[in-house]
Amino acid sequence: FKWERLQPTLKGALSTTDQQALRDVVDYATGKGLVVVLDMHNYGQRWTGVNYNKPVQIGKSPAFVDTLVDGWAKIANEYKTNDKVWLGLMNEPNT
Repeated sequence: FKWERLQPTLKGALSTTDQQALRDVVDYATGKGLVVVLDMHNYGQRWTGVNYNKPVQIGKSPAFVDTLVDGWAKIANEYKTNDKVWLGLMNEPNT
């Protein structure tokens, strides 16, 4: 999933629409006994919700690292009781 779709505003609430769509898939798959790895696909740790022409890189400021922690805390809280959900903090990090 793309971080900015699930959390359209940094440190804001999760999108109810995208959160429900993700939950439906997770519930279906884990209900069949599968393990699901939730994995942000933001290639190189970029969040592009602020300005799609100039993405913000997570490692560029300590404050922005806090926003990643905030996002994952909210996501993890949604699945904390499902031991078949694993977290992949960032897909294909680079630079």
